[in-house]
Amino acid sequence: MSTMKARADSMRLRATPGPAERGVGDLLRYNHHGRSLAMDMLRGIAILLVLGRHYVVAPENLGALQPIASGWTTIGWAGVDLFFVLSGFLVSGLIFSEYQQHGRVDVRRFVIRRGFKIWPPYLVYIGVVALWLAWQQHNGRGIRIWSELWPNVLHVQNYFHTPRLHTWSLAVEEHFYLAAALVFYWILGRPRRGGGRLRADSNAGGTPLVPGRLRHLPAFVVTTVLGLAGLRHAQYIEHGAQLNLYATHLRFDGLLIGTLLAYWTHFEPARLVPMTRYPITVMVAGIALAVPTLTLSPENSAWTAGLGLTGVYVGFALVMVGWLNVAAVHGSARRLFASLPAMLLGHIGFYSYSIYLWHIDLAQTPIKKLVQLGTSANLSPGLVWVLATTAYVGAAVLSGVLLARLLEIPSLALRDRLFPRAVKPMTRCVAAVTRAPLPDTGARAGMTLAETAQVSAVSKPR
Repeated sequence: MSTMKARADSMRLRATPGPAERGVGDLLRYNHHGRSLAMDMLRGIAILLVLGRHYVVAPENLGALQPIASGWTTIGWAGVDLFFVLSGFLVSGLIFSEYQQHGRVDVRRFVIRRGFKIWPPYLVYIGVVALWLAWQQHNGRGIRIWSELWPNVLHVQNYFHTPRLHTWSLAVEEHFYLAAALVFYWILGRPRRGGGRLRADSNAGGTPLVPGRLRHLPAFVVTTVLGLAGLRHAQYIEHGAQLNLYATHLRFDGLLIGTLLAYWTHFEPARLVPMTRYPITVMVAGIALAVPTLTLSPENSAWTAGLGLTGVYVGFALVMVGWLNVAAVHGSARRLFASLPAMLLGHIGFYSYSIYLWHIDLAQTPIKKLVQLGTSANLSPGLVWVLATTAYVGAAVLSGVLLARLLEIPSLALRDRLFPRAVKPMTRCVAAVTRAPLPDTGARAGMTLAETAQVSAVSKPR
């Protein structure tokens, strides 16, 4: 463990601008307390993929811009799947960290804290959608509005209908949180013999011992992931492209793979050592696994819907491991993570939940209307795409930031006052990563992969 302890885990880079960058001011400074810049950058990539999928100008006849626009739209569907892997890792990591520190898991507190994160902004959003439907379509008739929105209120919109299709992924994550709470309560939530709130035992190397029932988690995850791939394959053969790939029981393997990665990080970190030593190779391998289905889409065939989607999830997990370790190994990556574009991407990721919630109503729809009104202007399709897409992304980000500050962040502050975190900062390295100094760029590293799982989910992604 000495070399592992010595390695930097650049999972968390609380970056501050260097001398040449301070003229930009504090606006772009990444100073979100207790956050991982690297993880928020992945969230930023995920939400930008989503925005590309929900385009405002069709990627057609764009000349030299055609490959960029088409490629962004083609792979944008996978943004939510990247969120799934991140969520599985972060939320499960919180649970595992709490067990390591207290010898049990307070599932009630976990569920309440998740609720404060997800529900207040979401219910306000659904309320605004209800008002919009009342004004636009139903003349204020409550029964008809309820008939459209009840699946969203009950978080089953991925099985029934919804006026806002993009909310399907929120249902998948909500189902995962509830299932994780129940399963981990059974495994970890009950008091241990000899004192329910004692810390989990550790081996000679300092790595916490795995509770008996939890030792079966890797086998369960692998079996379930392969079973889901087979189920999707069989369902596609039966239903074709009409298969409901939004259904939780066909799409939660990304969350499970993230959970498995969190398990290895907290309880069997030695398994990750080979991957953390060669982060670029690991990322390339992950991209290679994901690319076939990314470029074809899951609906293309039974194989892409089945094993292809599994390859995307495994690929994203590998990309995450490599990304969170690359700055510990490569100086150029450390400089990149300390740059203003990296901090801007981290900011976008920090606000990704609110951006995701509101981007259809406050960005895509109005910008589409403006594009339609301006079709008579004598502009090339490529220029129209650039202007409209820039306005769209800017509107989505700015509205998300504003509403996060109005709704999400105050809700989290109230949560932390009423139900403080059960997990305290960790002082021991348990991740399979190494420590290396950063150049004098203002960036700082020093959080292990386990600590990233512990703290980054405090303000969870979309």
